[in-house]
Amino acid sequence: MCVSGKCFKDADHFWPLDKSFFRKDLIGSTHGKCNSWARAAGPGYEGLSTRAAVVQSAADMTIDFGDFSGDCIGDFARCEKGITVAFWLKVTAGVDSDILYSAEKDSDRGLTIFYLIDTSLLTVNMYSTNEYGSVSVKITPEVWYHVFVAWKKGTAGNPWMVINGAEVFWGTVQAESRTQESYTHLLVGQRPTGGTSNFKISQLVIWRKALGRRDMQRVFHCVGLQPGKFVDRLCRN
Repeated sequence: MCVSGKCFKDADHFWPLDKSFFRKDLIGSTHGKCNSWARAAGPGYEGLSTRAAVVQSAADMTIDFGDFSGDCIGDFARCEKGITVAFWLKVTAGVDSDILYSAEKDSDRGLTIFYLIDTSLLTVNMYSTNEYGSVSVKITPEVWYHVFVAWKKGTAGNPWMVINGAEVFWGTVQAESRTQESYTHLLVGQRPTGGTSNFKISQLVIWRKALGRRDMQRVFHCVGLQPGKFVDRLCRN
């Protein structure tokens, strides 16, 4: 697997999520910590293997990447160039999961990513002050997916999601007033107010700009884990 300096050289943060309590940011300086941890085999392809974090609310596991108050990641009203978030994900069958978020309450600006078993949808919501972008895609439990999601407010239009470097899904933009920013930490796993989480996650990367599809494909192929098209039988462990 090629190093982050080559594949993510223009990113702002990269957390491999392959080690224990201290989740080092290999590009930025915002290192994550968690109160408990477990590791498992991550995504693999043609003999290339990785490690992933196992996130379970039953074990009270949450990864805290720190306070992003006044930052684009915690407040999308500040994302002048847009934002892009990328990660590998495998959800567990039969469990709703809070995955990644910086918006905890209904009044918060920021990010929420979650999976619901009733719809089989992985949903990303990005909240600014007077609007939010939302994009969803159906995924299958117990299968590794690589996810890119990006949005640039204004003339760039709706948010978009790229799955496994190939399939593009477009979202919507809706009006909604969120004038506060009371919760500003970026977390993976169970919310402080409760909920459920049961999934595996690896290689979390954030850019403070909206990557185009060509840039996403370049990054995806650089890493070398290439399941190709959006097909469930690929990337199974």
